[in-house]
Amino acid sequence: MGQHFLPRQDHRYPVRGTAVYMGDDFVGQASILNLSLGGVHLMGTYPVPPKSRISLRLYLGEGDEYVHVPKAAVRWTTGHEFGLRLGLLPEPARRQLLDRVTYLAEQTHYRSALYAAWTPMDEQRAETVE
Repeated sequence: MGQHFLPRQDHRYPVRGTAVYMGDDFVGQASILNLSLGGVHLMGTYPVPPKSRISLRLYLGEGDEYVHVPKAAVRWTTGHEFGLRLGLLPEPARRQLLDRVTYLAEQTHYRSALYAAWTPMDEQRAETVE
């Protein structure tokens, strides 16, 4: 029997950030590749076992502030790259994640609106400005 894939429930946003993830017998560091309200895609220094449970800290901005995720399920792995489904978050962490994803969504929508408004005539006008 093949794998059965379910459609994503949340929109993912590319993000720059880092993470520290911990299992029962390992600790790894990772780059955050994308983020949603329900999950995260990481490229880590230590491969994680499929279907395992880990905890992590997501460093989404500048400084030492992070979102603590006490439980996350490993949904898929490819070498050092893996996807996590986030478990229930404590209220402060849920609020931090919601604020960050809302910001990313607003930035994406703003950029999309700008690109949609850009017409070939605008490109011609831009070429004449030098």
